[in-house]
Amino acid sequence: MNKITFRGYTALSRGAMAALVAALPATLLPASQALAAENAIARLNYAGLSRRSHCTASLIGPSRLLTARHCIENRPRRDLRVVFGYDRGEWVELRKVKSIHPHKSRDIAVICLDKRSAQKPLPMGDVKGLAKLSTADVTGYRRSKAHITTTLTCALQKGRTRARMECPVEPGMSGSPVRVDGKIVGVMASTSKAFSVATLADDLPDAPCK
Repeated sequence: MNKITFRGYTALSRGAMAALVAALPATLLPASQALAAENAIARLNYAGLSRRSHCTASLIGPSRLLTARHCIENRPRRDLRVVFGYDRGEWVELRKVKSIHPHKSRDIAVICLDKRSAQKPLPMGDVKGLAKLSTADVTGYRRSKAHITTTLTCALQKGRTRARMECPVEPGMSGSPVRVDGKIVGVMASTSKAFSVATLADDLPDAPCK
């Protein structure tokens, strides 16, 4: 997860944002209590010669996966594995990566799987129609609880290509689907001590996933 210093979201008053944040449940929910029963949310594992790491990704088509670009940069596809429905050492499906398609300038990427998944893809939302202020859910595999998913619910402030979220996240949740009303509007990209930033998912890379 990248560390950031973020500027440019000053159009809204602090009072308006504070009111929205105050109305949200300040909770971290384990998989069994929230959205993580959806097996389309996957742990994206990397195992290289000298290090191992993981991010989060989500299925958006039969063989099409969405994640953050920095999760796959300098990582050969042969060293990546996609584990659907991972929970405490068990999973429902394991897939290899056929091809990787990063965005040229945004921290977002599409992955093509080697075989079609049997899981139900998550729906994509209308980013252009997204309100300036909304409430979003983020579900992923944070480092401190890497064997179950965690869901955060927090305020989202939409920008041009990114959105500021009024909650920090841990490494491991990079690439997690950011959802408004149950539909993906972005992926988790970077964080600071006080807030995090999502890349909006309205300009996805072309990827010939079959």
